[in-house]
Amino acid sequence: MVVKMFNIFKRRRTVDSNLFDLTLKLEHQQKQMDELRELVLELSKQLHTLQTEVNYLSNSKYGKSL
Repeated sequence: MVVKMFNIFKRRRTVDSNLFDLTLKLEHQQKQMDELRELVLELSKQLHTLQTEVNYLSNSKYGKSL
């Protein structure tokens, strides 16, 4: 009976450890996703600025006024 209880306790520790590892991995992935979202947002802003500049230069080159 004691051996059976020990095995149950040992398996529970293993499960708890695996769950903790998965939790850490999930948190890390969520942090990476947040960083990626910020990078995509910044890239989008830069592309918008670049498009605005290209449009301005194109309008100036071809004599169109804003």
